[in-house]
Amino acid sequence: MLIFQDIITGDALFSDNFNIMDVGGTYEIECAMILPEGFIVDASNYASVEDAEEDVKSGVFDVINVVHDFGLQRFDLDKKGTSAT
Repeated sequence: MLIFQDIITGDALFSDNFNIMDVGGTYEIECAMILPEGFIVDASNYASVEDAEEDVKSGVFDVINVVHDFGLQRFDLDKKGTSAT
């Protein structure tokens, strides 16, 4: 398995297990929304609007698999290219 790393921090970004497309010097990774491990989903019926609201209140929500698997964090930049957070 090939792990792609950030050249500045050395942090792992993604692996070759995902579909990767090289787009003009950057990478585009095909990802999916998943339910984090440890949550049990009852797939026997479709959730109603009320059930969906309860899931959000209880902290159960879908996440992007690449972000979840590699522990990626949001990093905002201002116009000067410095961290805004």
